[in-house]
Amino acid sequence: MECDLRRLMECAKKKAEKEGIEFARFTLKDMRPAVVTDRVDEGDESITNATEHSSDRMVRQVYDRWKKKTARATE
Repeated sequence: MECDLRRLMECAKKKAEKEGIEFARFTLKDMRPAVVTDRVDEGDESITNATEHSSDRMVRQVYDRWKKKTARATE
């Protein structure tokens, strides 16, 4: 598994260099939320089945990377 991740990282790094964009290291844990959020933003209706969640609501709750988190001040 580590070998596959290393190959994937190297491939992504080369593609970023080729396209002239900054490369940022990532983990496989980063990929699922990023892909799901992007697919939801694109209007993909089948992403709920792909994630094996039972509802669209659950997908939005778990994978909404753009949601602003707020906190109340304490005294």
